Amino acid sequence: MFNFIKAHHLILVLFLSVLGGGYASAGNKIVVIPMAGDSAQKSQWAVVSANGTITSQSGGITINTSRVASNSFYYLNFGSSVANSGVSATLSYGNNGSFGLIQTFRCETDGICALGQGKNVVYVGTADKDGVSANRSFYVVVTP
Repeated sequence: MFNFIKAHHLILVLFLSVLGGGYASAGNKIVVIPMAGDSAQKSQWAVVSANGTITSQSGGITINTSRVASNSFYYLNFGSSVANSGVSATLSYGNNGSFGLIQTFRCETDGICALGQGKNVVYVGTADKDGVSANRSFYVVVTP
């Protein structure tokens, strides 16, 4: 029973962290604790196809259509600053089971990313398993 409760606490902690909340546990009771500061800060996520189309998202995310598709560079604008936020991306299984590589970072200052992107933008680059640029579908998430 103890391991079952611990596992459910872990699931709850992960769920609340995505929603921007916290928790406290006393025995078998769990208390939800709102995060201090702006309660509107929530994680944002997107599912992007290899051709650069956002197929699903949390809302308010756009993709720069002037990216060069053959170079597999994706610039996602999250609508507000992503500075000091956590960024993570992973390849989707929607790549016909193809393996590959992915990298991501925040474009925190103009000039750090190509095309002069700003503080609202996250860069994602994809490649095949040999490191050669290749368009791949992926998931990306930004956490406050």
